[in-house]
Amino acid sequence: MKLLKVLLNIIIAILSIAYPICVYLALDNGIALWNVLIVLVVILFIKLLIEKSKRKFNAIFLVVALALLSLNVIHQHDVFAKLYPVFVSLVLFTVFFSSLFVGEKSIIERLASLSVKKEEQTPFFKKYCTNVTKVWCLFFVVNGGISFTTVFMDTQIWTLYNGVISYILMGLLFTLEYIARIYLRKKDVDLKNNL
Repeated sequence: MKLLKVLLNIIIAILSIAYPICVYLALDNGIALWNVLIVLVVILFIKLLIEKSKRKFNAIFLVVALALLSLNVIHQHDVFAKLYPVFVSLVLFTVFFSSLFVGEKSIIERLASLSVKKEEQTPFFKKYCTNVTKVWCLFFVVNGGISFTTVFMDTQIWTLYNGVISYILMGLLFTLEYIARIYLRKKDVDLKNNL
């Protein structure tokens, strides 16, 4: 059962990441985009069932996908299928931004707290996590804005940005943050050793 869940999660992750490419291939081969949106809805529904800890999060994405599917079927326009990455950025921005004001910990601090010892969770750690959360908020605003702009461009440009460039930028931000974290930890250790 556990192996099946892991396998399902891998398939779902691959299909979710490949969504822009699936849209491109559907348009290139004359396949109606509601077919791609139905696959997306099924994937999100399965995620909702198997990821109990992320139910609210997955429910939001499922509602967005259902709304876009409905609009696509009613209006028969490609733009609705292309809006999904924009809504992903919008939802992620909302989750990250609201975590700065709701609850005691930002979302990055909650995630970092899982791997950082309690005694290392200093005021500096908290401030650092808050700043990283703000950087991700900015990323989601910029990414969502560019993604929205590409909706009205050629499908190849939309696919290139939403299916390749945005993931590269996300990976770059992860990498830069990781390097900054290592540098700041080393600097903090050097400072403590010199006291």
